[in-house]
Amino acid sequence: MKHRELPPLRAVLAFEATVRHMSFTDAARELDVTPSAVSQQIRSLEQYLGVTLFERDPARGLTLTTAGQVCAPAMQPLFDSLGHVFEQVRTEHERKTVTLLVSPSLTATWLAIRLARFRTRFPDINLRIWVNQGLQVTQNPMEHDLAIYLGGGPFEDARVDLMMSDTVYPVCAPELLVKHPIKNVDDLRAQHLIHDDTMIWNRESQNLGLPDWPAWLAFAKAHDIDGSWGLRIQSSSSVMVAAAAGLGVALARSCIAEPYLTTGQLVKPLAIEYPRRFAYYLVCDSHALARLPVAQVHAWLLEEGDATMGIDRIGRPSTEAANEYS
Repeated sequence: MKHRELPPLRAVLAFEATVRHMSFTDAARELDVTPSAVSQQIRSLEQYLGVTLFERDPARGLTLTTAGQVCAPAMQPLFDSLGHVFEQVRTEHERKTVTLLVSPSLTATWLAIRLARFRTRFPDINLRIWVNQGLQVTQNPMEHDLAIYLGGGPFEDARVDLMMSDTVYPVCAPELLVKHPIKNVDDLRAQHLIHDDTMIWNRESQNLGLPDWPAWLAFAKAHDIDGSWGLRIQSSSSVMVAAAAGLGVALARSCIAEPYLTTGQLVKPLAIEYPRRFAYYLVCDSHALARLPVAQVHAWLLEEGDATMGIDRIGRPSTEAANEYS
């Protein structure tokens, strides 16, 4: 079947806007072009149709001709119909978009190495990753479907699932061990220490109990090592970069260090790990899981968290009061 020939869309848009405003100037302002551009588009449409659509009278302004009066009533329903079609497409696209709030460091490390796997498994889901602004829901008013938080809230009126937890241990570049072997805790005395100060300026993080070097050294029963000195960086992922560059020994959270250990950029010189007490929680409005893409991302994140910890989720409950895991 032969496609019917249609007039230039820009000319039709100019005609529809001019009909509503009965002014080239106001139509131009709406379309963000010049009045002369609108006038030219109208003339091109008139040439295409072989009729005059407007009477142009300097005194009376614009008036529709008989041909213009025939065309004008069809414009609004036409554009309403087009708008409805494109809105349906946009809505369907948005329904397949899942917005996840997560910290920059977890995004750049733990999550980043899993995104290719996610894309392969869910090619139709448009995952949108936004930075969370704090440890509390009230600090993140932007609309989102899921959020990953370090620490147990409080999360009022939300579904809360324990996703994974961290251990804390020293890491360093393998080249550093060649120059300065670390066979026991006391060997750290000769090393430059790198501190992760990500949480130090956040008042709400005081309840997390994340260990710093002094706390870890005390746990490891180190003797006469000053854990207060060294390089301090307020970004967990940047701490890993500094350690991989051979600048010293960093105290790392396992989820953040994982990609660097997997690729061999970092190694664990000691087997001493601070106990698992520092958990990540997957938080959402329980009604959000009624949308299939959100439920799929939610389940995938829990699976990846379980794989990170090497456990089976069967029998593990979700909780409305996540503090029990802290």
